Amino acid sequence: MLGHDQSHPRTIVISGWYGCGNVGDDALLDAIVAGFRERLGPDTVFRVLTEAPRATAALYADDPRILPFPHHSFTRRTGLAQLLLRGKISPHLKTLRASDLFVLGGGGLIQDANGVGNLFRYLDDCLIAEWLGTPSMAFGIGVSPLVSMRGRWLTRIIGNRISAITTRDEDGAQVLVNAGIDAGRIEATADPALLLEPAVTSAPEVEAMMRRMANQSHPLVVCPRPRTTWSQIDDNSWSRLLNELAGFCDAMRERFGTRVLFVPFMQDDCEVIGQIKRRMTTAGEAWALDRPPRPRDALRLIAHARYVLGMRLHSLIFAASLSIPMISVNYAPKVGSFARGVDPAGATYLERDFRARLALAHLETWEGDYDGQRTRLTALVAPRKAAARLNFDRALALLH
Repeated sequence: MLGHDQSHPRTIVISGWYGCGNVGDDALLDAIVAGFRERLGPDTVFRVLTEAPRATAALYADDPRILPFPHHSFTRRTGLAQLLLRGKISPHLKTLRASDLFVLGGGGLIQDANGVGNLFRYLDDCLIAEWLGTPSMAFGIGVSPLVSMRGRWLTRIIGNRISAITTRDEDGAQVLVNAGIDAGRIEATADPALLLEPAVTSAPEVEAMMRRMANQSHPLVVCPRPRTTWSQIDDNSWSRLLNELAGFCDAMRERFGTRVLFVPFMQDDCEVIGQIKRRMTTAGEAWALDRPPRPRDALRLIAHARYVLGMRLHSLIFAASLSIPMISVNYAPKVGSFARGVDPAGATYLERDFRARLALAHLETWEGDYDGQRTRLTALVAPRKAAARLNFDRALALLH
């Protein structure tokens, strides 16, 4: 960090899908901010490049050093023309030039399943920052298989010009290598959200739920999600999955006296929660939040669970970070990749293969030595947390 004027705080631009109502993405922003402040000091300023600047500003209304601004893509159709007409190119460029570091991520931002425009939207600012003399870094980034030739070409061209790239798993690193990025520029680390700490105090509805959970010995947190194009699961298989999830929740109540708590990670999850509850015979004894909590509140709820059944990736990341035994139901490769990477012998199922009786058998085994199971998970997750810290080490090495 030689050459930096110590009288002025560092300014870091962070770009991602923040403020859009996804607990997992907002958890990443929380974790990245906390990690940099721990290393650079509390005065560090963060300019957050987001699709939802107003919502992001509301999340951090009490933090004057987190400053959201809108994500204008130069390469999106009509994007450049709109910026010219609105006179916003110059301020955008000044923000990138005046910053000490441009951070892309984390989250699953490198993918073209929804079109190459997704890559344009996130990668263009990395390249612009580099042109302006600001180092850029893909930070613990999630990478999905690139399905188009144009997507692979764009990723290769820009990826080979980014100052540093870390990915949240080995699979993502391999996708980038296959796209043509120099393997020496890529390091597989881990998701920064593994380092997030639970809230000390929470929103009123979460505090009320915490009081309910306090008297329960076997609370089960369930984090479902809607069917997606990723899963390619047909109507009959989806209906069977919902039946099996409901049956598992009922069996947990009957076998262990478990109270089930449904926690949505996006608002759309609430509809799926309703579908599962309608299939349960013990639905009247289950609890559910009616909206997604803030990330640290979700982490606090999971910290008081005995088990977690997760379809959302970051529900499993939260469980792993706290050494809570988890059952993974995978709608996308990233979910299974994380779950198997943490615990190869764990309870990991594809959506079409989940069966209540098999999941219950896992829990029966875990109950035989629950403390031992948590100790084993702690040892398995420790290297992943160490790898998550490497994201910050690599970022700090770019600062002048």
